[in-house]
Amino acid sequence: MIEKPKDLDYSDEQSFKITNANQHSDIIMSALEPYIDGFGTIITFEGYSYGSKGNSFIDLIAYNTFLKTKLMMECQNGIQVVAPKSVKKDFTGNGNAGKPMMVETFSKRTDSILANDPVHNYVSSQSFGDNIPKPIDDLVDAFAILKYTEERIKQVKEKTHHSA
Repeated sequence: MIEKPKDLDYSDEQSFKITNANQHSDIIMSALEPYIDGFGTIITFEGYSYGSKGNSFIDLIAYNTFLKTKLMMECQNGIQVVAPKSVKKDFTGNGNAGKPMMVETFSKRTDSILANDPVHNYVSSQSFGDNIPKPIDDLVDAFAILKYTEERIKQVKEKTHHSA
């Protein structure tokens, strides 16, 4: 990774961000490559929370766009982008759930896949209140998105099975 030079003018800083976003997406794609098999791969992203503020949010959108573009080139099924409210409603029953409710719901889950999971064990043993540390909130969101996607795949399979 290239370290950002100090004192860049606006144009040079924007060019640096584009180059950096491209490099980050290459690194992520290299890590995902063993798991992508073309038509059999489903990638799901949580959509943008338009209530977020600031330039870092805009930068995050740019980084996300580079990664999505490369994933779309690799995965013939394309990608799915789900509304944050849909994921939250599916996971907690409340589409307006905040981070504390998401983490609390995660800590109470009894999925067999979580039985020996160190993140789940840690989260379940803590009382964070409103101060959810990074990356706990992101890991919980990723798990919620996984469960949301699994449920949608299950529904499609059931619909296909019943109509056959």
